Amino acid sequence: MWKLIGIGVLIVMVRESGSAATAFDDPSPHFEVASVRQSPAGTPFQNIGGPNTASPGRWRCSNVIMEYLIRKAWNINRFQVAPSSALTWDAYDIDAVLPSDTSPEVFRLMLQNLLKSRFGLVVRFEKRPLLTYELTVTPVGPVLKEAEPARESSANVGPLPGERSGPEKPLYEIGKDGRSQLVPGRPMMVMSGLGGVNRVQARMQSMSDLSRFLESRLGSPVKDKTGLTGLYDFVLEFARDDAAAQMIPGTGEMMQARTPAPDLFTAVRKQLGLRLESAKEPTDVLVVDRYNRIPTGN
Repeated sequence: MWKLIGIGVLIVMVRESGSAATAFDDPSPHFEVASVRQSPAGTPFQNIGGPNTASPGRWRCSNVIMEYLIRKAWNINRFQVAPSSALTWDAYDIDAVLPSDTSPEVFRLMLQNLLKSRFGLVVRFEKRPLLTYELTVTPVGPVLKEAEPARESSANVGPLPGERSGPEKPLYEIGKDGRSQLVPGRPMMVMSGLGGVNRVQARMQSMSDLSRFLESRLGSPVKDKTGLTGLYDFVLEFARDDAAAQMIPGTGEMMQARTPAPDLFTAVRKQLGLRLESAKEPTDVLVVDRYNRIPTGN
């Protein structure tokens, strides 16, 4: 038997324990409760809670576009979402409840099901030739510091590069120089920009973590071919590629002239003892066939 339970404006279907299976059974994971709506104008971006955060039983996001939700649901990077006329800039707010012990993998399945059921999302994977990079060690060898062991109090790891954890638990602080300062004893990678220079601070990160960060910057797949299996602490500084960020306010002068920094490829080679080599390989990309811009009601 199924019961309809009203919770505010939310209508949730709950199966009574011990009842026989019905045609409505769906064995795939779903959020216990989920509110989905279009974002009002001026709503700030946020991505708070969910697995491996201080609020694992509730996930909230606001002012997020469909491409962002797709990348989060399928755990893929931007370059793996094929350009599609179906994608729009409409923004959405989602407030979802889930079991507090939900794993990241199950969370992603929940989000996939939500996008399919509430937006009618239809996607498919196909292979396309994409520019690809291989991360290897230079003949000189790696310039990396092995990470210190994690503290017992740091069981929850931080988010992936580009994700936000929300205000529940600070993952880093801003120092007097305007740069991020990592909280000791927690695996984390944070990038801050000042003038014409990006500065990446990493603690207890693997070469797979570094590869994923490089993917986010290069917009292409990066395969770890270093053979390095440890966890490392490192700092990486490279020039920002957006000209507007390199301008000194009110002067029209380029910050790059005052704060020289290498490009990303050079920085990886000289500062980490690694190198990026390019090739073209067939890569899985997700094609968005269609979805409804207005989600079904809560």
